[in-house]
Amino acid sequence: MISNANATRTRYLIWAAGIACLLAGGAFIAFQYRETESPADRLLAELGDLTPDADTIMSLTEHEPLMAVARTIYLDQCMRCHGMQAQGMSGPNLTDDYYVNVVRVEDLYDIIANGRNHNAMPAWKYSLTRNQMLVLSAYVASLRGQNRPGQPPDPRAVQIAPWPSTYKSFDLPSQPIR
Repeated sequence: MISNANATRTRYLIWAAGIACLLAGGAFIAFQYRETESPADRLLAELGDLTPDADTIMSLTEHEPLMAVARTIYLDQCMRCHGMQAQGMSGPNLTDDYYVNVVRVEDLYDIIANGRNHNAMPAWKYSLTRNQMLVLSAYVASLRGQNRPGQPPDPRAVQIAPWPSTYKSFDLPSQPIR
């Protein structure tokens, strides 16, 4: 015959074992679905706190690993409006020299961050990091001059001056993305 004290202890042990199993299961699930930093995220983090100016944007255009990261961001976020080759669909063609809201290369960052035309171009500052928007700005700048057939220029668009050909370069991380 089991005494009352032993029955109470047995119930507590069963409850404790059940709670331990639930916690272990939760920890296992959390471990399986934890956020992991990708090589692209690490590369962007290594850039530090960059300034969205012409020197920075033009320097980034020369960094192939960062342009690969930017192309991925472009395909994930921009392609549905600007097209796979940036030829324009519901958004403008990004490969020609005609712009409505851009005069200087740093205007690209401002448009990506803050959007335009009552959210026809969404503000990406709420879902992309500053460095993601900077490399995306550089990628879009690098597309100019490819003149891919697609969306004709907006009637309000004007042909703008070339991007700066001289700019102050800075050291960027050099390892490729794996």
